[in-house]
Amino acid sequence: MVAKIQGWHYRVEEVQQLNTSGNEWAISFNKSTPYLTISDGDKNSVLVCKALNFNKILPQKTFQNPAFGSYGFPVFRKNKVYYSYVEDKSKRTINEFFDSTGRVLVPIEEQIGQAELYSSDFKINEISNPERIDIYDRQVSDWYSQPAFTSDGHIMFFASDRKGSLGGVDIWMAYINNGKMSKPINCGNLVNTECDEITPFVSENDKKLYFASCGGETLGGFDIFSVEISDLLNESRLASTEELEKLNFFTKRENIRGPFNTKYNEISPFAVGVNDSLFYYASNQNQVSTSTDKGGFDIFVRYKVYIDNKQEKVNITQNEINIQPKEEVKIETPKTDWFYKLEGTVYEKKNNNPIDNAEIIAEEKIGTKKNSVKTDKQGNYSIPMIRNEEYLVTATARDLFPQNVKIFVGMDDTTKIVHQNFYLPEIYTLRVNFPTDVYDQPYRYVLDSTGTESNVLWQEDISSLAENIIQGKDNIVKIILVGHTDDVASDEYNQKLGERRVNFVKNELIKQGVPSELLEVRSAGESELLPRWPNESVEMNRKRCRRVVLEKVLK
Repeated sequence: MVAKIQGWHYRVEEVQQLNTSGNEWAISFNKSTPYLTISDGDKNSVLVCKALNFNKILPQKTFQNPAFGSYGFPVFRKNKVYYSYVEDKSKRTINEFFDSTGRVLVPIEEQIGQAELYSSDFKINEISNPERIDIYDRQVSDWYSQPAFTSDGHIMFFASDRKGSLGGVDIWMAYINNGKMSKPINCGNLVNTECDEITPFVSENDKKLYFASCGGETLGGFDIFSVEISDLLNESRLASTEELEKLNFFTKRENIRGPFNTKYNEISPFAVGVNDSLFYYASNQNQVSTSTDKGGFDIFVRYKVYIDNKQEKVNITQNEINIQPKEEVKIETPKTDWFYKLEGTVYEKKNNNPIDNAEIIAEEKIGTKKNSVKTDKQGNYSIPMIRNEEYLVTATARDLFPQNVKIFVGMDDTTKIVHQNFYLPEIYTLRVNFPTDVYDQPYRYVLDSTGTESNVLWQEDISSLAENIIQGKDNIVKIILVGHTDDVASDEYNQKLGERRVNFVKNELIKQGVPSELLEVRSAGESELLPRWPNESVEMNRKRCRRVVLEKVLK
């Protein structure tokens, strides 16, 4: 069917350079800086990002964790940040005591790892003084998450399964006065159902409350809904859900349907601009994708495209199209040249000899080769690069292991040449960053040789390693992989943990096409711990110890 659109239509697409095969749960903004909540190993964490454009956002580093544990869904109010936090009970001192029979007892609140709402002081991506928000009649088994505020900060919405919920998890609200929270009020049956409602968000003009729900008329699992908010809500001081419903402070519950909602799950709405010009959300519609940059929950954005009264073919699935005009999204024209050069030398790490005919590969993402060059007889290379693109740059050579770095130069950077040398090893230390006693859920980024988190994904490191092995397999007798652990737990436990970790790496290499007969694995457990460096913390040393070491046996 042909429909005449009044000068524009909405487009929905995945946000570029942001998504991976893991879970990207939500994106929020503090002014122009995006913050991404992700699955990270066995917990959630937050990445500080850089917005290259409204539909192109680059993760940069992990947002400072307030303590050990899982955290996410940050929302910013002046010099404060509010977020959901689950303490890692294994990282704290438990207050054990004994009863009259000699049994060891632990307070129940120290055993249950439920999500809670926290606030911290915030300044230039650094947070301090974390405090749990005191909630009226809070029970130790309650779950609280995903805070959202009205523009003046007087009302906080959040998701919780506390007593009084209509179903499992509901949207609740509370008044905030001098940093103190009133008794929570359930948002009532126009918002909540007998099913779950999660991830609330208030539009900048305070006119709408958005949230995800799997109740009512949905297209699939969770869909994004909205209700209109009465102007009187901020001026009133409600005491109960009954009063809220009687005075109709929420009206017109609406499933916002396509192109947002699908037969899969859509959650975590976040709108930018008074008229919600840009609308971000998370969806797992790519869950069946085999692409390395898709899967789990990914971040999408809706924006407006102008078509100058042209006719377009569209599928009409509703009786009426009624879209109100919104602000145009403007894309800034680049101010500098698009191109720069990456130059340097490739050496053997063992003796610092330059490597002739080594290959330098620059990729925008795994599996999409952007460009490649060979080094000259002096080991030098030069490769053209495009600004505002993040590259995974890999140096590789026959019989040696590869080295990866991430390179990014923005449009406002006047740099013409970026220098990067590579040092290729005979023995490769793969520092996939595992949680202490976990073997199959690595943290998102690998560690560098100092134990510091890099910006290279563990999947990227495995992929380049697999490609290196496959290219040189005709000259390889076998690859010996050794799994190592830190000194936490017993020798016997760590021996088995090291074995599970090294087998995890082996299986990932096989998935990438490495012949299984080339791979020989063993576990060293904690028998080959790395010595602590001067002034190195115990935790940093333990991170370095959790590793898999690879060595090639050549023909």
